[in-house]
Amino acid sequence: VDLADCSKKCTNDLVKALGESKVAGKSAKANASARGRKSGGLAANTVWSKFRNQLGDLMKNIGETRTRYIRCIKPNTQKKPKVMEHLSTVDQLRCAGVVAAVTISRSAFPNRLEHEEVLNRFSALLRGFKPEAIDNGEGGLTYQPEVSRLLIDLLPTPTNDDGSLGKAPFVAGKTRTYFRAGSLEHLENERVKAFGMYATVIQAQIRGYQSRSMYAEWKLSSIKVQARFRAHAAQRRYNNARLACITLQCWRRQVEARAELKKLRENYRATMIQTHWRMAVATASLKRSREASIKIQAQMRGAIQRPIYRKELAEAIEEAKLENQLKSLQRKLEEAEAKRIDAEKKAAEAASESASTKEKEVIVYRDRPQEAAPAAPEPAKAVEAEAPPPQPGQLTEQQQILMDESVQAPWSERSASSRL
Repeated sequence: VDLADCSKKCTNDLVKALGESKVAGKSAKANASARGRKSGGLAANTVWSKFRNQLGDLMKNIGETRTRYIRCIKPNTQKKPKVMEHLSTVDQLRCAGVVAAVTISRSAFPNRLEHEEVLNRFSALLRGFKPEAIDNGEGGLTYQPEVSRLLIDLLPTPTNDDGSLGKAPFVAGKTRTYFRAGSLEHLENERVKAFGMYATVIQAQIRGYQSRSMYAEWKLSSIKVQARFRAHAAQRRYNNARLACITLQCWRRQVEARAELKKLRENYRATMIQTHWRMAVATASLKRSREASIKIQAQMRGAIQRPIYRKELAEAIEEAKLENQLKSLQRKLEEAEAKRIDAEKKAAEAASESASTKEKEVIVYRDRPQEAAPAAPEPAKAVEAEAPPPQPGQLTEQQQILMDESVQAPWSERSASSRL
């Protein structure tokens, strides 16, 4: 979106036209889709529409990327998709000056990174360094001072043989940092070394933690073994004493249980006799109550469903009558339409015959009219006045009568049914 806005504000006519075509392409796609939906998809796909759609897709892809330099290159001379001719592409890049521009940019500052990426990658090399964003005075934030402070400590300016300062190994711009040849490689090597040192420290901490954890586990295991052995000895003494107590209790409970069993057997037999008698009485009462409830439910359901059935039956009969009347009216309307078409055909044939008879009349001119006897006038042919044929889309008198009957018939039948 930002790239499209910038292209609209550009003074170059070509770039400005490309930016406007992107917006026009989107609106044209929306209009074309709407027209296609309205007209059933019969709109033709012209060469201009294809070019406009391809140009809109290209601008969309460019807008989604972070491009800084755009150059159009033809991948092949056959104009085929997914075909790449390397020699032709290299020649186009060389002729356009892209190779020379890249060579020149690499000769001074071959490497460049954004400020945020520099801080993320190399801030770990300086212990205690905490970057903070600074207001740039334009309503935004910048990291340029923090990047300069970091890289001055990491990349000091070299000195020449005569003691003077050499060229700075980096230059911090507004949004990017430019590195001279070898500077970024030096930082990457230092970063790898720092990560190796940090990895060693982390490994030492982890190994110490593992050793301490293992010692604690061994100590806990030895304590558990001793506790298990002591518990086993105490449990064995307790089990022997418990077994003796259980034997005495068992003998006492057996004596009491035999007396209780004898009493329960006597009570059980009496209880079973009472239970079977009560079950027989309750079963008979349940059967009678169930039969009575079934009869009551059947009577109630029949009373509820009979009016509904009568109402639906009456509605079905009325609908069947209306359908039969509608079919008869449609048949009459079709017959009237056929009669009207036959009448139109006959009227057209009569009109064509009258026109042909008028064309056959011949007028004879003579050289000497004074010698010839005056001819008797021919009797005028009576032409029957015919009614003008109905205009297309206009109903005849018979059709209008049938339509009036079809409209009045359902209302009269409904009023009669309502009276009934």
